[in-house]
Amino acid sequence: MEKPPVFTPEEIARFRVELAARRAPGAYEPGRWSVSPLNRRTDVTGSPPSSVRLRDATLRSVETLPGVVASTEAKEAFLRRLVGSGVPEVVTAGLGGRDDPSIRAEVDLVKDENPDCRVVCPLMRSAGDIDRAAAAGYDAVQVWVQGFGEASLIYQAPVHDRAWRGEEWRTEDTPRDRAAVLARAARLVEYARGRGLDVVVPLLMVSYATEESHAQSVTVLAEAGATEFTLFDGPGAMSPEAYAHLVRLTRTVAPGVAVGLPPHNTFGLAVGCAVAAVRAGATAVELSVNGYCGGPGNADLAATALAFEALHGVRTGIRTEHLTELARIGEELTSHHTTWNHPAQLPGADPGGQRPYRAVHFTQRPPHTGRQARRGGRRSLTRRGGRRTGPREEGDGRRAAPADRRGVVRAGTRKVVNPWAAPPGFVMIDDRVHDGEL
Repeated sequence: MEKPPVFTPEEIARFRVELAARRAPGAYEPGRWSVSPLNRRTDVTGSPPSSVRLRDATLRSVETLPGVVASTEAKEAFLRRLVGSGVPEVVTAGLGGRDDPSIRAEVDLVKDENPDCRVVCPLMRSAGDIDRAAAAGYDAVQVWVQGFGEASLIYQAPVHDRAWRGEEWRTEDTPRDRAAVLARAARLVEYARGRGLDVVVPLLMVSYATEESHAQSVTVLAEAGATEFTLFDGPGAMSPEAYAHLVRLTRTVAPGVAVGLPPHNTFGLAVGCAVAAVRAGATAVELSVNGYCGGPGNADLAATALAFEALHGVRTGIRTEHLTELARIGEELTSHHTTWNHPAQLPGADPGGQRPYRAVHFTQRPPHTGRQARRGGRRSLTRRGGRRTGPREEGDGRRAAPADRRGVVRAGTRKVVNPWAAPPGFVMIDDRVHDGEL
């Protein structure tokens, strides 16, 4: 039944004038977002950098997700969309278990989509690994450095493999202190630099680092030629303030070396840590689509990009209109789905539309509660436990009851659907809802 208008055109015009007076350029981008103008005032938030590099590590991260075995074709399709979204850097999966032609083909795929996208190979453990990465055409490698001295042995897979086979793993070269761990890493950094590669050095378990131990690590590896220190906090035990402090310390010790971080979401603060670290001088944030990670969750690409772009006016180079579609493709790749009310993706939004994000206030009104992602051109709707909807839908729900067992009542010649009468988990398609065919 057609509802009568609530407001006159004159009233609506005045509403728009009032709203316009509360908005500021940048904080309000027509058709994209509307956030508080306070976010853009330097006297409130300080002066943010003009840009930040977002380094996507989804392909490496999905290798650690339980139960995920994606085909080469699916990974290639995802990688094309990822690079097409404007991501400036991509970390691939590691070299283990892959032959050289397939590794080279992956690098070539990225470069074919965007020659300027930097490709990073993780998990360099030997000079042989570095040689393979260089031959495949990578721009940079990651030499991971454990955060302890002798205790770093617990993270070395070969130690466990040999012990379980009943073999002796202890040798004269087994590192027994922090200096030995750093010396081994420094040799790999020097070798990679000699092969013409940039070297990103993830310093692991930085939540255990003291200021003294961190300064020691940075000094040794900067002298070896590290081009970036990435402050890895695997447990997600660093607050935004602690991350900012460690970034400043790193820049003081090695002012000529870039600093990055891959914040984890243990306390729901991954994006907050990213913003705080970048404000303190970090220039790169490593993250993943939908926050995929074998641990507590990475910073989510969509949420992080929108936080920088919309809230703070920091350029990321990301084509934000692609992010909802990219998230859906990530779900198809992994079968791990985001929550229906994901803060930076509007479930059910048209991927090619102009308002695909829920991170900020929009005027688009949800047509139904429990809206799910658009798939195959149709929007599937699953009944959820809450009754979050607009005043019209709430009114319809009250007026529609009581309903028959299918959740349908008759209102004249038109069927009216009461979605709350549908059983939990029941999938409602637009056509069914509109026609009352449950």
